[in-house]
Amino acid sequence: MFENALSKILDKHCLEGHNFPKWFQNLKIVLINEKIAYVLDKLFPLQPPGNNVTEEERAQYVKHIQDDTQAKCYILASMNSELQKQHEHMDAAIDIILHLPELYGEGTCNRWFSAVCELVKTKMVKSTAWAEDDCTH
Repeated sequence: MFENALSKILDKHCLEGHNFPKWFQNLKIVLINEKIAYVLDKLFPLQPPGNNVTEEERAQYVKHIQDDTQAKCYILASMNSELQKQHEHMDAAIDIILHLPELYGEGTCNRWFSAVCELVKTKMVKSTAWAEDDCTH
């Protein structure tokens, strides 16, 4: 799917949800290598610059749009089809990245783990200490 060798890690480790932290780490590596990681940190105006800007400013805007499109393509191409459908309408790569932690961030996993532990505790026989020992953190 991807042309450069480094970006093949995204092909191998497609975002499924549960693997968000590792996937995001790999994505940042690829975007840094492509010299477009800045699009995840720097917002750009959705409207093109007006007539009162320099050619350099206009060129920077065009480059940012192109780099953002490339980053968005890397992001969408490295997701499962369900996540692609959820995020393909978003305007910018940063919009997708800001939405994903809400779905799959570390806190989400911790809340899920805690909920499972509570469920296990309610199902365990009182004489079994496993639930209390392994689910405290």
